[in-house]
Amino acid sequence: MKTAITLFRIDLFDRLLRTVAFCLKRWEWVGKVSFFSAIMILGLQSSTFLDKTTTLFNSLTSNSPTLPIVEKITNYKFYAVQDSFRQIDLTKVALLSQNEFHDALVQGMPYIIKKRSKKYLSMIINEAQKYQVDPFWALAIVWVESAFNPQAMSHLQASGLMQIMPATGQYLIGKLEAPISYENAKKAILNPRKNVQLGMYYLKYLLKKFKGNTILSTCAYNMGPAMVKRRLRKGLPVGKKNVYLDKVRLAYHALTKTFISLAPNLQHPFAQTYAIKNRTVDTHLEKIYALFPFGLSKDIASWDFKKWSTFEGTELVKIL
Repeated sequence: MKTAITLFRIDLFDRLLRTVAFCLKRWEWVGKVSFFSAIMILGLQSSTFLDKTTTLFNSLTSNSPTLPIVEKITNYKFYAVQDSFRQIDLTKVALLSQNEFHDALVQGMPYIIKKRSKKYLSMIINEAQKYQVDPFWALAIVWVESAFNPQAMSHLQASGLMQIMPATGQYLIGKLEAPISYENAKKAILNPRKNVQLGMYYLKYLLKKFKGNTILSTCAYNMGPAMVKRRLRKGLPVGKKNVYLDKVRLAYHALTKTFISLAPNLQHPFAQTYAIKNRTVDTHLEKIYALFPFGLSKDIASWDFKKWSTFEGTELVKIL
């Protein structure tokens, strides 16, 4: 069995900076070799990161009594989304600020949709983030269902931004909170925030029900999961020549157009990561977790190692 490879990655920018500061303060404890060496030679490609790291180093080496304040950029994170509607790299959403992401979204919207949506973008995306649902898909559903009109109501009494039926709302509120009467559910779904919360939960529920199939989940949102399952049992096609699905696809294309054009220029700070090849993994893990009080994500796996390098006696491998 190949030697276990421990890959350590810190996803949050400010978390890494604080960790670097902590490492420097404990440099004497760790020694000149330590695992801090591995962190410091990461293939970082962000000029912003390098600038702020330089500022941090200058502050620490000048014996400053306090650490510099690192500006925290608020952004959305969709790292756990497994089922993107059109196979878009949603991890890159985190490389944009919330305002930048909003601007990218509205670029492909007609004027009236752009005007209506701005009030609800943050709320919808935050709920999508909560349930780790593709935000472009969620917004496309809202666009098709209500055109971002919170007072929209169908002839079947489906209401609000995500056109929740009273009976569906009653069922979803019962699962999320507590049993509720039909009449109270009918009133509850008129609240935009509650409507979106239920809608996102329902999208996640459908994704689980249809094993991550976004096409079936989209059709089920429109015609109901029971109808989709019935057609599947009978061997009938689902999603072919489906007007609703076509509308969602068009909306999704409009919402993602600007983001897709930006994506090639959005680079993760850890595009090139170094892993430590450990002979005694457990011993090293204890030292590393003692060293980083702000948390680390850890993957132990096999990788295709292209290049070996040595830094101050610590074996490293560069993952290209």
